[in-house]
Amino acid sequence: MKLKLTLIIALLFLYAAGVSFGQDDEIQGPYQVATVAQFITTGVTTPAATYLLSESFDGSTACYSGQTPGTCDNTWTVSGDGTIDFAYTGLEGTYGLFLSKGTTETLAYASFASSNIVYGYCMFRPVGLGNTATKFIFGVHSATGTSLGSAVINSNGTTATLYARYGTEQVNPTVATMSEGTTYHLWLEFNNVADCVKVWFSTTGTKPADGGDNYSQAGAGCGGTATGSTAAARVYLNSVGATEHDLVFDKVRVDDVAIGNNPS
Repeated sequence: MKLKLTLIIALLFLYAAGVSFGQDDEIQGPYQVATVAQFITTGVTTPAATYLLSESFDGSTACYSGQTPGTCDNTWTVSGDGTIDFAYTGLEGTYGLFLSKGTTETLAYASFASSNIVYGYCMFRPVGLGNTATKFIFGVHSATGTSLGSAVINSNGTTATLYARYGTEQVNPTVATMSEGTTYHLWLEFNNVADCVKVWFSTTGTKPADGGDNYSQAGAGCGGTATGSTAAARVYLNSVGATEHDLVFDKVRVDDVAIGNNPS
């Protein structure tokens, strides 16, 4: 309030002195630049979005130990004998991550500051869908690698439904299905305080409502029975199942506050 009052007084003083402002002229605030029109409308400036982890796959950091040059914003740990390509054609921007299962689980994970409540988002495209009932694709692990909350797909080889998985429980698949060659936006909410995991997907970047055809939940706090989780400290991207799957990932975000439509 004091800052707002001070800036208003300063504007009035300058106006009295014959200084004029256009609506697109800028005012320097403590967080970022705001235009006069924005300040008059809101009285405050809005800080740029910050995340526990943000990955575009268009950075300058080595994506994993020993890789040069780098194309990531974070350092990832990779495992498995399948294909792991951090310079694959991106779903947004230049690059994305391509994962294809080999004979073992093919996975990439990155660490973030641990939290009991975590919200995740990513874009992904199934290039090829195998036939498997439980395929982990996106989720959070503990600091020691225990799977906590996940988005899991159940595929018949052509289309797939999405499950929320809390620990080992997955009971409510989405009504809507996914198909090969389509880009999806995927949201995940993990809450070990309430014993609940929720997942949503869409093709538009608009997050669907709870309870709709593109939504699934698991855990005792969401109508299931699973309890007893721990804090999350890793986000993972995965290609694993009984048969091979080819997946492209991009624009990974992790935060301790809810992530909405089309995150920056």
